[in-house]
Amino acid sequence: MSNLRQRLLDQSAKSIRRKIVEIAGLEKGDSPLKVEVRSPTLAQSGLFSKGSDGDGLAQVRVMAQIVIQCSSDPETGSPVFDGADEDVLLGLQAQSFIEPIVTALTELMSEAKTAAKN
Repeated sequence: MSNLRQRLLDQSAKSIRRKIVEIAGLEKGDSPLKVEVRSPTLAQSGLFSKGSDGDGLAQVRVMAQIVIQCSSDPETGSPVFDGADEDVLLGLQAQSFIEPIVTALTELMSEAKTAAKN
């Protein structure tokens, strides 16, 4: 394999963007919960674009998939959710922790597009 191929793959691994999202505790005095949101892979980006056609249910499912695919525990790096959690997430209020995670991912993707143009 070529050296260029390996250099591109190595660069891609280093370009993963991360953002820590703090979710306020439910009780007064609770410490905020921290979730690491990571920029999506090419496959994940394709999955997320399926909800952009205006279909409300598809958009909601994309939000759940963003939370499942891009949320990690900042201390361990492990995923917080898996595919089996989709129905649970769909039953939650969007304003809970879902909206801040989706917003953080949107910001990461926007930053990546801006950086790619420069």
